[in-house]
Amino acid sequence: MKTRSMKRSGRKRIINIKRQPNGQRSRAGQADRTRSVALEARKRMHGASKTNAARPEWGFALGRAMLKGDLSQLQFQSGLVAADIISFYYRMKGYKRPTPQAFDLFRVVGLSHTDARPETVAAAEAAYMRLQRAMRAAASKNGHPYASASNTIHMACIEDSDMGAWPIHMLRYLKDTLDAIAAEFPERMVELR
Repeated sequence: MKTRSMKRSGRKRIINIKRQPNGQRSRAGQADRTRSVALEARKRMHGASKTNAARPEWGFALGRAMLKGDLSQLQFQSGLVAADIISFYYRMKGYKRPTPQAFDLFRVVGLSHTDARPETVAAAEAAYMRLQRAMRAAASKNGHPYASASNTIHMACIEDSDMGAWPIHMLRYLKDTLDAIAAEFPERMVELR
């Protein structure tokens, strides 16, 4: 009586390809494919030109607004400064990140597992208070409510909300507030190429 040779279930394994140690196909050399998918998505979703889609600024709301001409380079820089100050302040104080996606998995603190030094916390608080003062000054100078100025900064710089569908007055609030932040923090503004 003849016995059949044992067969494996599933598809036949492709031979002569590189594999990872776990047996899966190697993904080495696929960076160009991944990049092209991202560039195509930027063109399709946001209407980016071929040259602009490759720029890193096109990957977030403030950068897209700058590249489309809605914000100046100085306003773009001040938006980055505001986001940096706010996130640094929240991190030093031990608060959750000020984003809708923030969560607290058993209070992960970072690599050091120690509390921040008091002088670092004081510096973060001072920069945050300067930022708040600049936003309040912009609101009172231009005659719009502080809550609107603060909200537009939070939406554009922290939540990365796209400004394409914003009403004109919100974009004006954002521009006025970003100009005030640039005037308050001239030492943090760098010239873009």
